[in-house]
Amino acid sequence: MGQWKSLESPKLRVPLELREMTTSAAADRVWEIQELRYGSIFKVTLPEDASPRRLSDAEAELAACLAVEEALLTPPDKEPGMTYEILVGSEELAQVVEG
Repeated sequence: MGQWKSLESPKLRVPLELREMTTSAAADRVWEIQELRYGSIFKVTLPEDASPRRLSDAEAELAACLAVEEALLTPPDKEPGMTYEILVGSEELAQVVEG
């Protein structure tokens, strides 16, 4: 497992901590991302075949953070200490790929 990394989400400027949890045998990339304001936790999966091209580590992390932002804006309200499993969607990938 990777080291914890602190950053702000790209649009909402929400403080986040993330670490990659992808195993060497896994095809998909997986992160644990904690939203630090209220304490929600997200297990974010980027499916291997989701992007038309291979993403850099920074691009993949950006897509994962964008997915967390979308989850935060989408009902229901996220509860402190709860873990939510989400996927990086096509909208987040399009934002990253198109720049």
